[in-house]
Amino acid sequence: MFHLDIAVRLGIDLSSCRTSAAVGVGGRTTTDVCDVELEIEGQRFPAEERFATGSPATTALLGRHDVFERFRFCFDQRARQLVILPYL
Repeated sequence: MFHLDIAVRLGIDLSSCRTSAAVGVGGRTTTDVCDVELEIEGQRFPAEERFATGSPATTALLGRHDVFERFRFCFDQRARQLVILPYL
């Protein structure tokens, strides 16, 4: 989930998206669900992303189905890094 301003800045046509509710720790919000193409670590793939005004503009939540199925994420505390490794 990304803030709605990100969709506007990327030129995503929100009229082509569908509306859906999302529920999380912060409560319930209405989202625009759009089919987009993401690129992480040089790999491009189709993804379904949500955009909402209730989401902080500086925060992005990545989906389990579209992103976590393709990559392993771990934290290297000593190096203070997020490590992203694609599944081969």
